[in-house]
Amino acid sequence: EEDITSPQERMARLKALAATKIDKPQPKAEPTAKEEPAFEDIEMPGDDKESANPDIPAL
Repeated sequence: EEDITSPQERMARLKALAATKIDKPQPKAEPTAKEEPAFEDIEMPGDDKESANPDIPAL
């Protein structure tokens, strides 16, 4: 019986899950944040501009 839900209930659950995902920090962001500085240091050790802007990934 629980599997049969109305579209409104499904939307409410999706919105609730989306809200919790937005509010809570994503665990995937932590390892990438640790890997990015190391990747920048190895790939471009001489570029201070890239390391000064963490928002811009060094490609």
